[in-house]
Amino acid sequence: MADKSSIFGQTIGPVIDAVAASSPAISYVVYNDQSPDSSTSSGAHSKGLFAIDSNTGFWLSHSVPRFPAVDQSYDFPDNARHNGQTAICMSVSADDSETVNNIVYQLLMIRPKIYGINILDDLIDKSKLWDDLVHKKWIKTDTQSQLSVKTINGLDLTSFAKSSKYDKDIYSALIATAFKEDFLVQSWRNGAGEKLPSDCKDKYKVQNVDRIQIPDIGVKDVD
Repeated sequence: MADKSSIFGQTIGPVIDAVAASSPAISYVVYNDQSPDSSTSSGAHSKGLFAIDSNTGFWLSHSVPRFPAVDQSYDFPDNARHNGQTAICMSVSADDSETVNNIVYQLLMIRPKIYGINILDDLIDKSKLWDDLVHKKWIKTDTQSQLSVKTINGLDLTSFAKSSKYDKDIYSALIATAFKEDFLVQSWRNGAGEKLPSDCKDKYKVQNVDRIQIPDIGVKDVD
């Protein structure tokens, strides 16, 4: 993961190059409640990067603290190597204005801690949402949203977002209800407030996963 030829390194590399350029040709926003230059946590409990040029873009949502440091050469932080991390990267078309605007809207909903941003004028001219993001004019008319994000190869994903004012469990109140399914959820339960118990009273049950047992698996070296 620490190598710049890794999946993370090759994905984030163009953004690092753009930051180093005097006139970057791409727009980007980098956010992390545990940013590389801070020892404290603030903003939405969310980490990610959205970058887009005139043709394509990508939205990378991940769990890695203090990452990425886009103002220097690529590196993967040591403190992120002790625990398992998750990441999902969605490639989108720059011509898909609905998806692009939906991603920006979700960011405005969650109010992330932004520590790197550059939005080109042509994007601001296309949608006021970009200007709102630059000036941190967060969504105040609602506390949650459920929007479509379509990838460049046609995969239609559903993005759920909530603000700190949404005083409900997002899995029970939004996700399980939207998909009409029971859920087993393993999530970060050490944040602000008390740990929520499993919800087995509603129509769709949401149960916490405390641990996962992996059976013994034989592993051999592969060249």
